[in-house]
Amino acid sequence: MREVMYLRKAMLEDVPRICQLIIDSFNLFIGESYSEEGKEEFYRFVNPCSVKKRMKKDNQMIVAQIDEEIVGVIDRRETNHISLFFVDQNYLHHGIGKKLLNKVIELIKNSDLEVDC
Repeated sequence: MREVMYLRKAMLEDVPRICQLIIDSFNLFIGESYSEEGKEEFYRFVNPCSVKKRMKKDNQMIVAQIDEEIVGVIDRRETNHISLFFVDQNYLHHGIGKKLLNKVIELIKNSDLEVDC
């Protein structure tokens, strides 16, 4: 049986799993290229309290879920800025990142953007 993945808005109760997914991916793939100061700053940015505060403001966080497991996350802020974008290492190359990015692009296209000139 094939696993069914769906996208949904992140909820506050998802934050512990989201943060763990982000930290695990960061440490595995890119963390070693950061300075200690850079790592500390990143960890502050993705700690559960910081993530919850941003979710309560204007950030729009979307998760990819298979069964009950969150396997990807993308965080959009300030209308069109992606601040976080991670997929669980066990689900890479399954199209999850592409679906998350396409969802954000769709949301941007459908938003009522106003440009002051």
